[in-house]
Amino acid sequence: MRRDYSAFDRLAAEIREFLDHPEWACLGSDNPYAEHVRGINLAALEMWRGLLPKDDNDIDTVLQIAATMTAETLGRTRRYLHAAATLEELPQLLHQVRARGHLNMERLSFVHAGLAGVPKEILERLDPLLCEFFTATEKRQVLPGETAIKNFIRAQLLDLCPEVLEKQEEEKPAPETDAVRVRANADGSGRINISLTHDEAHELHKIIQSVARKEEVSAKEALLMLARKQTKAKIVLTLWGPQHGEPEYLHGAGFMKKSSQLLWKDRITHTLDLRGADSAVREAYDPTPEQAAYVRGRDGTCRAPGCQVSAEECDLDHVIEYDLGGVTTASNLQCLCRKHHNQKSDGRIRVFMHHRGTCQWFYPNGRMVSTQPCGPLAAPAKRPRWGREWRSTRTRMEMRPKPPKKKPGPKGGAARKSKPKSSRNASSASPRERSNR
Repeated sequence: MRRDYSAFDRLAAEIREFLDHPEWACLGSDNPYAEHVRGINLAALEMWRGLLPKDDNDIDTVLQIAATMTAETLGRTRRYLHAAATLEELPQLLHQVRARGHLNMERLSFVHAGLAGVPKEILERLDPLLCEFFTATEKRQVLPGETAIKNFIRAQLLDLCPEVLEKQEEEKPAPETDAVRVRANADGSGRINISLTHDEAHELHKIIQSVARKEEVSAKEALLMLARKQTKAKIVLTLWGPQHGEPEYLHGAGFMKKSSQLLWKDRITHTLDLRGADSAVREAYDPTPEQAAYVRGRDGTCRAPGCQVSAEECDLDHVIEYDLGGVTTASNLQCLCRKHHNQKSDGRIRVFMHHRGTCQWFYPNGRMVSTQPCGPLAAPAKRPRWGREWRSTRTRMEMRPKPPKKKPGPKGGAARKSKPKSSRNASSASPRERSNR
């Protein structure tokens, strides 16, 4: 009996066409508001470019005038003007944004925050990398959020100019009276402001959370109990770094500067080797510690579209349910905050995952969007930091002198092979997770 497979052929052709045309979800062909989004982004960009002051203008006056003209706050006005000025120094990205209209001023302000103070010669090298980063690779892909943008930029800066980044982040010694500021409010309350590095702020936040849970008090009361020495706290923080090197990334705080890496290295108490964790399969429901660490390091945040909850605060979810045959392996595990985990479990939204970590979300109205992982083990941040580029490998090969020809061994006997010297390669340089207690 001859079977008709024409319907399957048509379906396969439609799937290929669908996957061969990557696009951002906000500008997707199925989005009826795509032109409105593009128009709003382009109009806002041209407005803020037009408001850019001259070099000799008084900044306070400029900010006040621009804020009153745009009905924006002074803080947002400052951010958007700086974002527009930074974009002028990135001609390729500027051309891309004006041609596609995919980035709004808020995301451009994240770009500026990551590039503030970077020399122009480094900006020229970053320009094409940012264009590639802001080019969709999946159908209806969700635009990267603040965490993904800042992680990507910081990873590139650590690769291109670590000494410049370190110099920018050197803390200026401040008088003790300026380190902590106290402000009294009219209603009798008070506010305390303290400036810390990202890793210090994250550690303090986790300590306060730990005490609040243990003592069953509010965060404010937990901080006062710590200051009064009425309680103690014990926390576990997760760091990532290369084999035989300093930790480079603190979960919840991001990539760290060199001086912070050296400080955290001395505080490490437990180490996990994550080699093979991306492909390991477990029969049981719960993942191994290595699998869990790898998935959190890959995802960075909750994988639901637009969610920025840190991966360490998320549940580990089986994309294909374990009861339905889903395997406990990294390509079937994702980080979901409790809200979006419940949304998926209730069947209000469906998700499928590619082997490389891309998640495709399907809504009841038939709309689909894609999200990419943004953690330190995700490909964009990992490739320039903990691997070797083909280009640099080829360069070393071309510069390497040719070895002298070996004399043939005696007839009838096998040539003796020397034991190869150990070298730092992709496997030995694979990232590992460190835990600090």
